[in-house]
Amino acid sequence: ACLVGSEMCIRDSLSVENWHTRRAFGDEGAVETIARAGFDGIDYSFNDMFDWDEAILAPGAAGRAEKLRLCAEKNGVRFIQAHAPFHFLYGMEMSESEREFYSIVRAMEHASWLGVPVIVVHGIDVPGYVDVFDYNARFYNALRPYCRRFGIKAAVENLFEYYADGTVTGVKFGTAQSYCKMIDMLDPECFTGCVDVGHARLTGNRPGDFIRSAGRRVGCVHMHCNDGKRDMHMLPRLVPFEWEDIMKALDETEYSGAFNFELIGYLGKFEKELLPQALQFAAAVGRRLIEMRRQ
Repeated sequence: ACLVGSEMCIRDSLSVENWHTRRAFGDEGAVETIARAGFDGIDYSFNDMFDWDEAILAPGAAGRAEKLRLCAEKNGVRFIQAHAPFHFLYGMEMSESEREFYSIVRAMEHASWLGVPVIVVHGIDVPGYVDVFDYNARFYNALRPYCRRFGIKAAVENLFEYYADGTVTGVKFGTAQSYCKMIDMLDPECFTGCVDVGHARLTGNRPGDFIRSAGRRVGCVHMHCNDGKRDMHMLPRLVPFEWEDIMKALDETEYSGAFNFELIGYLGKFEKELLPQALQFAAAVGRRLIEMRRQ
């Protein structure tokens, strides 16, 4: 495992989102469970928190975050990434007077207290008559002062939407071209890219080629797999997926961030008593994939 605070080993570190684990064991229990399973890092999910008001908005949040950061350090892990709430919609005010925007800002601040370097912030779906790039540039630039204030980068993720018939469209930067265009419109001091390989496949891309096209724009990743039709968020190897090519693409582009699992679908299949073992198996799979990159 990596030493906490060491930048030397981020490239080979393995992390996982904490959504299910936190719900089962609480903040510190999730840290301990994920660390014992063999991970180096944690992706803190601020979306749909069951205790948002108590954990994030109540007085003393900074102190609780510092206590949790120290708990992670004690257990040999670090908060390596985060995911902001994603309920902000087209037409909402891009200011703290808007509850959903305010939630994103508070998540950014809280993540910075945890020592998180990058937080994923979803782009906004817009009506067909609105320029998706201009509108999202306004949205992300409204967050720019907070990136600077909190010392954290916001990451643009490749997303998708379902049509009424269940098929997928990559309207929110689901193609490599649109993804790169969006990132290139933003301040690189405050923004970076997050490639979700599962989303890349859903929108008709070879995930490895998507990574190659994005190149140095990629600051973090979401690793999971699906059948090309459903956003399954499944553990790699349980569904056929091009992992050899994905790992080769990460190496070719000199990706230096963590290898971050987003396994909401996989972990959601297990009750609390089996989550530790499910995480241990996931860590073993992750280590094997990282070894591919070294070969």
